[in-house]
Amino acid sequence: ELLFLAMHDGLPVRIVYWSSNPLVALYFATAHFRKDKMTNGIVWVCFRKEEAKPIRPYEQPLLEDRSFSEAFAEFKGIRLIYPTHMIRRIDAQSGLFSIHGDPSQSLEKFAQKCCYENSDIEALYKLIIPKDNRGKIVDMLDYCDISERTIYLDLDGAARGIVNNELLRNN
Repeated sequence: ELLFLAMHDGLPVRIVYWSSNPLVALYFATAHFRKDKMTNGIVWVCFRKEEAKPIRPYEQPLLEDRSFSEAFAEFKGIRLIYPTHMIRRIDAQSGLFSIHGDPSQSLEKFAQKCCYENSDIEALYKLIIPKDNRGKIVDMLDYCDISERTIYLDLDGAARGIVNNELLRNN
């Protein structure tokens, strides 16, 4: 789970962060609309294969006695990793991760090529959130109690939530 901690602290890693909660995913696609009003938001939706056996790090150690490159070399397609939620933020965000066999292949290319063989995913879709709707969606999510204060369970999240919800909303 060191990779999950590293990613949450901003270290570049070969994993992608997902949320199993669609409202949380929508929040991440729209939350920064005040800073970046010119781009659309994006939500990637994936459907896990029923027969896929998710990786659970404490049940199946990823590294054992191998290096990162050796451990990741065996992955083909996309594999899902379900953390044990020892990190409060990951738990609050209904988080899970994926490891990609070819880290240079974008999700767009993966979805276009339908490269679902050797993957835990049976379908992958890209939803575009129009830039003009992002502010309204953030306000609606706040009414559903999806905001910085509930997604980031620390003082930073609480402070950003107060600033965004009380001060910036009025400007």
